[in-house]
Amino acid sequence: YESIKILEKQKAEILISQVGQSGLHQYELDLTNRMLGSIHRSLKDYTKAIASYQSIQTSEFKSELQSSIKNLQKLEALGN
Repeated sequence: YESIKILEKQKAEILISQVGQSGLHQYELDLTNRMLGSIHRSLKDYTKAIASYQSIQTSEFKSELQSSIKNLQKLEALGN
């Protein structure tokens, strides 16, 4: 769970740097959310994985993750 703490701290730092400059460091923020989503997915915390993936803004990442989000939603609904 240490990796989650590190990534959450990084995410907070990026969000602080974006204050007043929307979009600044968006790519890094999306990568962080993508890594968080992967970790949560491996821990079978599908709700947090979906939330991390859905917060991604970069279109190339967003389109890549649509099928993953759908699959996670199915697993979440099944209670797996």
